[in-house]
Amino acid sequence: MNNSFINFPAALFLSLPLLTQAGDLEQLLEKGNCPGCDLKGVNLKHADLREANLAGADLRHALLYKATLQNALFN
Repeated sequence: MNNSFINFPAALFLSLPLLTQAGDLEQLLEKGNCPGCDLKGVNLKHADLREANLAGADLRHALLYKATLQNALFN
């Protein structure tokens, strides 16, 4: 049996969280809001997030250096 064929579904399954995270980041950047989003480890340096709704968003290890967060909602 071809081992690369067997591993393809596993590789696709393991990449699904990354695809979801990319969609969440896209939503934040386009709409300025992303409540409940998975933004773990995302680079948001210098991002303008004024008045963004980030309630319940997972921002663990996100890079927020010099991000503008005035009036952003976190809870």
